[in-house]
Amino acid sequence: EELYIIDENKFVCKEDYLSNSSVAKEN
Repeated sequence: EELYIIDENKFVCKEDYLSNSSVAKEN
């Protein structure tokens, strides 16, 4: 699955990223 980079170089699952889209946005 694709992973996304969150604060402090943290990686999360695609579903988690979409769920927290308000917290992190694609650059």
